[in-house]
Amino acid sequence: MARARGLKAPGLFFLRVMGLFKNVLFAAFAACLLGCAGQVDTVKPASSGLYIEGVPFFPQDEYMCGPAALASVIGYYGAAAGMKDVAAEVYSEKLKGTLPMDLLLYAKAKGFEAKFYKGSMNGLKESLTRREPLILFLNLGYSFYPVGHYIVAVGIDEGAGVVFAHSGTEKEQPFTMKELENSWSKTGYSTLLVRPKERPE
Repeated sequence: MARARGLKAPGLFFLRVMGLFKNVLFAAFAACLLGCAGQVDTVKPASSGLYIEGVPFFPQDEYMCGPAALASVIGYYGAAAGMKDVAAEVYSEKLKGTLPMDLLLYAKAKGFEAKFYKGSMNGLKESLTRREPLILFLNLGYSFYPVGHYIVAVGIDEGAGVVFAHSGTEKEQPFTMKELENSWSKTGYSTLLVRPKERPE
């Protein structure tokens, strides 16, 4: 009987530890879905390359990288909406963040074409060539502890090996392609394209 009691206590302790571990993983997964985080380490690029002028920058409040990113893109196309205007409709206080689908639905409700898809570096370059800034969803953490973050890609310099983006805390921040692709690939290259609807001919 003493042996049985001795085994029971470690068993309960193990279950409690595993329960706590599951809660930590769930919170980390939610953080990845919602975003926001710090910055990827970068190097300063050369001053040449492809760059979109006139994309407004909104310094984000805490957990507001999603609304800040969307406000930048729709502002580029002339919409009179700031980060707080967007956040009022898409930000979840309970979740401490913004879901990608809510950003997409907000853009569509405002009359924009919006598409959430798996992007690529080549696709990013093509969009920038068309002067279409893209919202990229990154994981700046790890697969077992993700840290999600939205940025707005506004330029690329292949010679210097960098992508320029409004990071939420820095305007036109240079991200090394290697580090950006590493963080972007962890979300399956999640990309949000927002642009005006094409007018019927």
